[in-house]
Amino acid sequence: MKFSVVIPCFKSTAALNALVADILTRYQENCHEIILVQDGPDDDTFTRLQDMSSKEERVRVIELDSNRGQHHATLCGLQHADASYSVITLDDDGQVQASEISKLLAKARHTNADITYGLYTTRYHEGIRKVFSQYFSQVISRYSNIPSQGSSFKLIAPRVVASVKPYSASFVYLDEVLAWYSRSTVFTEVNHIPRPEGSSGYTWLKLIGLGWRIILNYTILPYRLMLYGGLGLAIGSVIQARDKGVEFGQLASSVENIPIGILVFFVLGFIMIAFGLIGSLQRKRKMEYPSRLNGQHVAS
Repeated sequence: MKFSVVIPCFKSTAALNALVADILTRYQENCHEIILVQDGPDDDTFTRLQDMSSKEERVRVIELDSNRGQHHATLCGLQHADASYSVITLDDDGQVQASEISKLLAKARHTNADITYGLYTTRYHEGIRKVFSQYFSQVISRYSNIPSQGSSFKLIAPRVVASVKPYSASFVYLDEVLAWYSRSTVFTEVNHIPRPEGSSGYTWLKLIGLGWRIILNYTILPYRLMLYGGLGLAIGSVIQARDKGVEFGQLASSVENIPIGILVFFVLGFIMIAFGLIGSLQRKRKMEYPSRLNGQHVAS
């Protein structure tokens, strides 16, 4: 099975050099290309990426004009990849070694699944990142199509790669977008090792911000809260009206008999219910957006 590799890069260390070299050596016949996407300006990293590209024609470099985030950078790499081949995505920190790619390939061949996730037997992330990641993964997965056991190490079938090429949004959570176009998802256990050098750029504040944006943009939870809140307001308004002696017959015949405060809350509750229902239905639909690949250039 031939494949391309997409690696989002942010302040990458020398572990990336070793990872790329190992992939090219181990999978010389199978690796079609490696796309390195630099997530925002960084002269030191870009110099290293260009050096790798100049030594190996299968290595391509893309630079984003600003820091867009890991998922946006990975999507950019997918949009530049050859859709004739599967694409493997992984991080630049060296915590997943090149040898683990063979496990994804074997599972994908056996199952013919659209998405094959690497499932870490043990996660060697920093403590605060692990806690927040696990919490948000459970919440997000409950109210979306995103698998709670997913990871950044995955194999994406050519059909799905072609499907996500037109997609663009101001904020991207790639796992949900992939789920829209996937018919089957499988998992296979892979090894995850301690970070060889450097430290993660994810602070607890960044993780909370990321989780909140995912919930707002890619889950049904906000619309559920709006729906339940609207029901609460509407029911509470009716109860308040009854407590003030307004009968249901009066409610139906004339709004003049209803205290203005109760009427406002009832109407607000009804509006929230409507928006909650409409938003829930729209979130369940697969939506495609015109591609807007601005702020990117392929390094020569």
